Amino acid sequence: MDLFSNKLAGLVLMTGSILFLIAAFLPYSRVFMETDPSARLEILHQRRTQWNIGQVLFIAGSMITVLGLAFLLFNYRGYVPGNWHWISVAILLTGSMLWSWHCIERMNSPEGFVDGTLTPYLFILYSILTQAGLIVLGIFLLQTELANWTGWMLIGGTALMSILMIIFKDMPPFVYYLFTLVLAIKFLAVVG
Repeated sequence: MDLFSNKLAGLVLMTGSILFLIAAFLPYSRVFMETDPSARLEILHQRRTQWNIGQVLFIAGSMITVLGLAFLLFNYRGYVPGNWHWISVAILLTGSMLWSWHCIERMNSPEGFVDGTLTPYLFILYSILTQAGLIVLGIFLLQTELANWTGWMLIGGTALMSILMIIFKDMPPFVYYLFTLVLAIKFLAVVG
């Protein structure tokens, strides 16, 4: 298997996406739907180990997903002149680093998570950067040999998520990793 083969890109992308989704749906995740702060804190105290594991999986999932996307872009780098396609990876990596910072804070201070006293704007910046990176990636994919729906899925789906985030003032980040999981499956189906 070549270092940057299509199959490797798909497998890495799938691994990152699945790790993130596992973290999002562990049993502690009911804390995100709970509105009562004391009940939220109780959930986190009862499931502290699971919460910490979830945060590590969130970090690993986001970073590994960016790595998989970098492999994918490396494979298709000749489709667009210049290096602008790396902008999506740079944007996504920056967002992933902010997300990691946020997850580390959540791990170190579940109380701060419940009280909303963690470093402000990390989550929103992560969300904006992730959305922007996925849209740029979608634009790039439209110029490759891959089916056009892969690019449009990222552009249209992410645009819809952006609108819903504005309307509802929140968006669960696992949605982005559903897009990357579909992309990974498509990528593996092409090479498999």
